[in-house]
Amino acid sequence: MVKKTTEFIDEKGKKKRCSEVTKNEIARNLIKGAIQRQISFTYVLMDSWFASKENFEFITKHNKHFIAAIKSNRLFARSLEDKLKGLLRE
Repeated sequence: MVKKTTEFIDEKGKKKRCSEVTKNEIARNLIKGAIQRQISFTYVLMDSWFASKENFEFITKHNKHFIAAIKSNRLFARSLEDKLKGLLRE
């Protein structure tokens, strides 16, 4: 759950609230907690909302795999070879 504890005024002068941590930071903290508690898992299944390079790198850094939907406007490399060549696809 995201707690929006910080108030601010947007560019139109409207009072709004935001969270001090992002949804992605919360997701990474949940994964980190599962690893620290030694919960046995190999894959992280996530919604496209969390499909970001930073999250993917965090997961693979911890020797885990991920399954995620990718939005149609995102670019990605289909293999390590493609990544090293700079070949990105939609």
